[in-house]
Amino acid sequence: MVQIMTSLALSRAYLHCDRIASAEAGNFYWAFRFLPQPRRNGMLAVYAFARQADDLADLGADTGTAAAGVGDAGTWGAGGADPPDRLAKLRQLRSDLRRALAGETSGLHPAMAALADTVTRFSLTPEYLELILDGAERDLTVNRYVTFDALKDYCRLVASSVGLICLELFGCRQSQAKQMAENLGIALQLTNILRDVQEDAQRGRIYLPQEDLATTGCRESDILNGTPTEAFLRVCAINAARARQHYEMAYPLLTHLSAVARRTVAMMASLYARILVKIESGGFPVLERRVALSRLEKTFIFLSVLFNPTYPIPRTARPDLR
Repeated sequence: MVQIMTSLALSRAYLHCDRIASAEAGNFYWAFRFLPQPRRNGMLAVYAFARQADDLADLGADTGTAAAGVGDAGTWGAGGADPPDRLAKLRQLRSDLRRALAGETSGLHPAMAALADTVTRFSLTPEYLELILDGAERDLTVNRYVTFDALKDYCRLVASSVGLICLELFGCRQSQAKQMAENLGIALQLTNILRDVQEDAQRGRIYLPQEDLATTGCRESDILNGTPTEAFLRVCAINAARARQHYEMAYPLLTHLSAVARRTVAMMASLYARILVKIESGGFPVLERRVALSRLEKTFIFLSVLFNPTYPIPRTARPDLR
């Protein structure tokens, strides 16, 4: 039986999403502020859903040794946490998503009602939401990537999928724009991977491609033990260069967007491009600390994008390590 939510209940559902985003979204929450209320609500609902999936994937610490090659999802190795339990919860989240999209929101997480309304209101593609869950499940079954191509496939699941949803939220459905949004998602996720090397290592995960470790002579044990060798720094430089390339390939996306959407995308890209620059200019201190932007830096970027909705393509700060 399809259930119709009251306007008040729906408003509360969106408010719940706003609370999740304000507490957890960090850099992205600044970007959401540029959007008019209906589209901002939609972004909040999508974020709350993606956050829920990501939190399930990141619970506990993993010590398995599964690896993915090109087109290979890998298998789960021995682990300290219990991935089957978390996989079951993610599969329940997938079931809840399908129920919500069918109009059955009773008893579900409040964010699901807001998400279902967003999908209907903006004619979003449900399959993109399923890709987010595929990416979260990948986090629980794979903790090594043999090649950069395999890593890019993962980035498309966890990040580019969100970019494609955002495009539809913005009313942009051009095929050219979709490829650019995918590239931006890869750039943002590569920046995330570099920033979170220490945190991921503590969970037994190494997202930096195994082929890069082999080429540079970087040992897994150095990453897991937090030892920033020259070989590790070279691996970081290789992947920073890949991130820059994808920021550059995504740049024309801005010309396909409305003025309001352009500011939101430029804000997201500017914040993460700046994080990449800080990581590089700081000598890749990612095994020692999580590089973040200060409130002053965020304010400066916010004002810059407000008056000039573009983003700077980050340039290399350590050419000696490339």
